[in-house]
Amino acid sequence: DALLPLFECSMSAARYSLLHLKSNNTSEMDSYMEQIIQTLLFAMKEMPTNKTRIYMLDQICSLLFRPTLVSNEYQSDSANTGPIRNAFRELLEMAGVKRPYIAKSVLSRICVGWLGEDGLGTAAIPYRD
Repeated sequence: DALLPLFECSMSAARYSLLHLKSNNTSEMDSYMEQIIQTLLFAMKEMPTNKTRIYMLDQICSLLFRPTLVSNEYQSDSANTGPIRNAFRELLEMAGVKRPYIAKSVLSRICVGWLGEDGLGTAAIPYRD
């Protein structure tokens, strides 16, 4: 019963951290972002009800796949190994072939991130393979 409030609290902290804090050290920021992502995904995997799990998935995707975060990762040195790209791969792995609703949710959110604010779609380049 306490997992959803914990998730909501973690989402608020993650939203603030990822959108407002800036760091010149990209490896430090990537490590921090990786910890946030793993925490949120762990909470989602532990949730026993599908309805709440889908809500959590949507919240995670809406946070991670924002155009600013995806294009910042593309412009950094870690474009091919960044935490957002790793989370994308992990979520698609989680979807597999038996849960296409996960893949639909992830893809619908990341397409907006790939297009970016300029609409050119250059941030999708590291995801080609």
